[in-house]
Amino acid sequence: MVAALFMGMTPAPVEGGSYIFGSDYSWSLSHDPGAISYCATYDLCDIEYVIDVDSEDDDDSSGKCFDFGSIGYESPPWTVTFDMGADFTFDQWRMKSHSTYAAGDMVLQYYDDSSSSFVDVSGSSISGTETSGWQESSSFTSVTASKWRVYISSYYHNWQLYVCEVQFSERGQGPSLLPSPLPSLVPTPVLTTADNGKAKNEDDNQDATNACEAERPWTCCYDDY
Repeated sequence: MVAALFMGMTPAPVEGGSYIFGSDYSWSLSHDPGAISYCATYDLCDIEYVIDVDSEDDDDSSGKCFDFGSIGYESPPWTVTFDMGADFTFDQWRMKSHSTYAAGDMVLQYYDDSSSSFVDVSGSSISGTETSGWQESSSFTSVTASKWRVYISSYYHNWQLYVCEVQFSERGQGPSLLPSPLPSLVPTPVLTTADNGKAKNEDDNQDATNACEAERPWTCCYDDY
């Protein structure tokens, strides 16, 4: 008898990914340096504004941004750190800045536990331009980490530098198909017709021997059975 066993296999990751919205998660954000001194005048102090988009249809038209003091107040770099509290795997990212108060050169970094430092993600750099639209990195080899940082090293305006929205492309993967527990493979004996007859004869013989020993132990002839 041949039994066929089927085990589910975890599929390979789907090529590419899709952008996720930070507003859907409980990420902790921080920044360095601080916001420009008069940010409250224009409602530009809240770092959470950089993840307030919640759908592809939302183009961040509200204009809510975080406002760094630029080179007239602060020296580079300007950074926004995302502590996500769990591992995420990304292979692309994008940012919105501002057509006047634009970010210049920037790169995505991840926190490397082995070196206790942030490391540039190879292939993730963006050469920012003076635009309010999305500025997107090329796709890069996927990286998994729980802490990420946007590192901005240059600027266009001497006094202000806006970060309006940051999004990450999470590498997709199909549903996990973990192997199911294997059924018991201990065989159950199946007796043939001949086996049944043999077993029955052996049982009858043993019963007769037992009776003989009990009633007439001096006359029992074991070879007869």
